[in-house]
Amino acid sequence: MYKKAVELMKALPDDDPRSFKQQANVHCAYCNSAYNQLGFPASSSTSTTRGSSFPFTASTSTSTSAYSGSSSATTHSRCLSGTGTRRMACRSRRSTPTLRPRSTTTCAMRITSRRLWSPLASPEPSPGPTDPNNLQVMKREIITGAATAQLFLGAAYRAGDQPDPGAGTVERESHSSVHWWTGDPTHKTEDMGAFYSAGRDPIFFAHHGNVDRMWYLWRGLGSTHQDFTDPDWLNSTFLFYDENAQLVRVRVQDCLDISALRYAYQDVDIPWINVTATPAKAPLTRIAFTKPQKITFPLVLDNAASATVARPAFGSTTAKEEEVLVVDGVQMEKDQLVQFDVFINAANFFQGLGPQASQFAGSFIELPHPSKKGVARA
Repeated sequence: MYKKAVELMKALPDDDPRSFKQQANVHCAYCNSAYNQLGFPASSSTSTTRGSSFPFTASTSTSTSAYSGSSSATTHSRCLSGTGTRRMACRSRRSTPTLRPRSTTTCAMRITSRRLWSPLASPEPSPGPTDPNNLQVMKREIITGAATAQLFLGAAYRAGDQPDPGAGTVERESHSSVHWWTGDPTHKTEDMGAFYSAGRDPIFFAHHGNVDRMWYLWRGLGSTHQDFTDPDWLNSTFLFYDENAQLVRVRVQDCLDISALRYAYQDVDIPWINVTATPAKAPLTRIAFTKPQKITFPLVLDNAASATVARPAFGSTTAKEEEVLVVDGVQMEKDQLVQFDVFINAANFFQGLGPQASQFAGSFIELPHPSKKGVARA
């Protein structure tokens, strides 16, 4: 069905708004800061790294399903269950319309070497520990590290705000890792590994179908997993062309019920729900304890760095409070892939630790914008 959908969209004239080329351009426009905000010429607009990225994904999934004539299901790569935690189906035939020239065809090799949880790992991990690490990533992104809408969906983004106010757990890690690994490493990881070109690879839509499914699962896996209720968020809108090539305005609140969007996800076993991260022990060999030196910002992360962070005093309320480590003010060149891992209470033995260790707090991954120059902030 998915292959047929791509064939139908590619058969349309390039100037048809429903065509595959134009849908790739839609992603480029919305997610690559193509436009300035109306009334705020100094502020660009983007649908990534903020709270509306999931509704945007749901809207694009619905649009592509409608163009192909499908009204009941959407294709997604099963990164959350079974073999999906190890590899995605290899796209090995150049004749298939679902493979772009700038896509990797050696995915069986590259997906074991480019681990989901840290694409810039050095040395590269062996295939053995990939599965448990990825299970821990999924557990943290959707349950243990995503207790609130802001943590999972991302930060609020209002008129006049600067772009990239803060991505949610999925977008910052597994979403970006899959983009990076499915691009061509000989062409700056294009198409999937760069925002402006990602929509040119048909696997983009399968990947984002899976991202949309993560949102669907998140809602059912915790009593605090509730979407934002702020009218500013609910009434935010996107413009898309429907299956009749008519321009329509879609509100975020229109994307909250997938049954109203006329698609559903297959119920499958989720192996990561019950996994548990365990504290990694310091090696038996004696390691001299070094008190973290006082850090002066800005700090260049060309080597590992440690800092002491004061924990807040908890209030007297009986309500459960969520304690979150915030790393912000990150600056990077817009055209570079940037990644770093964060550990808590492992200053002297973090080398070699991964998501299976409870000291692993998460990763920061920013995809490059090759068409942009200058400094990005997150």
